[in-house]
Amino acid sequence: MTDSRFYRVFVLPSAVFLSVIFGGSYGSGQEMVQFVTSAGPSGGYYSLLVVGLTWGLLLGTSFELARRFSTYEYSGFMQVLLKRGAVVYEIAILLAMLLVLAICASGAGSVITEHFGISVWIGSLGLLLLAALLNYFGRQVVERTMILSIVVLLSLLAMLCFTALATSNTDVLVTTQTTNPILSGGQYAIANGGFIPLLLYCGRGVRSGAESFTAGFIAAGVTIIPGILLHTSLLTNYPQVLQETLPTYAVINQLMSPTFLSIYVVVLFVMITQTAVGMLQGLVDRTDAFWLAKTGSPLTNLSHAALAAGMIGISMLLSTIGFVALIAQGYNILVLVFIVIFIVPLFTYGAYLLMRKPQ
Repeated sequence: MTDSRFYRVFVLPSAVFLSVIFGGSYGSGQEMVQFVTSAGPSGGYYSLLVVGLTWGLLLGTSFELARRFSTYEYSGFMQVLLKRGAVVYEIAILLAMLLVLAICASGAGSVITEHFGISVWIGSLGLLLLAALLNYFGRQVVERTMILSIVVLLSLLAMLCFTALATSNTDVLVTTQTTNPILSGGQYAIANGGFIPLLLYCGRGVRSGAESFTAGFIAAGVTIIPGILLHTSLLTNYPQVLQETLPTYAVINQLMSPTFLSIYVVVLFVMITQTAVGMLQGLVDRTDAFWLAKTGSPLTNLSHAALAAGMIGISMLLSTIGFVALIAQGYNILVLVFIVIFIVPLFTYGAYLLMRKPQ
């Protein structure tokens, strides 16, 4: 099954990309409100269209460039694009990873604490142990757990959206927008698109240019589906939902049963873990390539688990001393850095390489 075109092109890239995006960007609904729903009920759908098209182009072009040059870890990929300047991306992506992992650790702890009354450290420690365990068992186990999580997640969101549509007020559809959907959608897509080189391992199965771009646009389209379902659900409490700290929780509390909310919280915890695991798998691949070139053999599974646990442990410690707040203030700078060192080179020099280098 894993060698079938359906799995290689349609399933795996979509599962990995959505798993990484959801926990860090969709889960609480705050990012949805800020970048999508703030554009208005109808404007939010235009914003998601911009996000989907941008992600599709980024993923498809990245998959094809990685395939042409046979490099599926971010260091080698960025050396193709930036030559010696690749070190700048390495620094930027490590800072961004520490930020996202710290947010994941804090978010996982907060989700468990707020809903089940368990200590925040137990939730964060659970994230650390689960991420280390998944990385120990390797990429195939990581990918399969992502696919299973996505099936459960989409089922829950479909139920939420169906209930929202059955109780929605159609008058909100004519409400004027408060932000520009093209600008907000583009900003949202770029903020997340900078992590794509970390996820190139999910494109190892593509075997042609057509498959690269098909995989990219399908993954982008699948990842937009939860956004559409969430945006539609949030409209049941529009525009008050724009002021909510945890918009998704507020809407679920309003529309669904306590049991549904408990199940969603558990799934959200798993998805936050998958965000961390998906990014860490990219770091594991990069470290394996370095160690293989240096010693002639890759790292062991135990080393993979230790690397994952170490990164999350550092992020947890840094989050307690204000590191997250410090980096968060400079996150817009990181986004600009991603534009300069990844997106612009990808669509200029990367496109030139694709035209020059034969299939």
